[in-house]
Amino acid sequence: MGTGYHTRIKRLLPAAALLILTAALLLAAAPARGGVDFFQMGRQAAETLSKADGGAVALVDGDPISRTSYQIYRDGLSNALGSFTDREVLDKLIRQRLLVQAAIDAGYTVTDEELDGYISDSFALLEQDETVKAQFEAYLSGRGMTMDEYKASMRDSAREMLLYDKLAAGLQAEYAQQPATASDGAPEGFGRYLERYTDALYEAAEIEVLDPSLR
Repeated sequence: MGTGYHTRIKRLLPAAALLILTAALLLAAAPARGGVDFFQMGRQAAETLSKADGGAVALVDGDPISRTSYQIYRDGLSNALGSFTDREVLDKLIRQRLLVQAAIDAGYTVTDEELDGYISDSFALLEQDETVKAQFEAYLSGRGMTMDEYKASMRDSAREMLLYDKLAAGLQAEYAQQPATASDGAPEGFGRYLERYTDALYEAAEIEVLDPSLR
């Protein structure tokens, strides 16, 4: 799979897939930025989450998306890929939820061993660079968390990422068997194939946006 494929994947499933690594990647780039107060960064993140109420911002096939989940997703998405409108963020989160549910419906599962290995690999960067590790620990201290607590809190996001990976691999195999054709007659790339698959899930879902500011 080429660079374009992975770029497309990140556009479709950016934050929960990247949340485990978002802070680590940002901190790894920090020496180039300079002057970053990582403790304060973590403290601001904690304050933002503490202000989120427990209500739902939307229902997807009857399942709620909590305001806290939306806030975490929005922050991770902005850090990883730039600025989006609030409704764009919600739509991306909804699509992510639909893809994960499609993986579950297709029978994909994630073992504890797979989950532990994925989290361990994801944090390997921190173990390789003591400076980055210290910066990340300062960030976590600002959030009032230890490294182990943060890893534990990321298990659900990591599970979703692994489920998505398995679904994408299955769709890639289907695509290789029967590649679709674009309207101009050229072979359709897998990125577009995956987008159409996700669009179909979105169109078939019952979506109710509860927060008026996100409609």
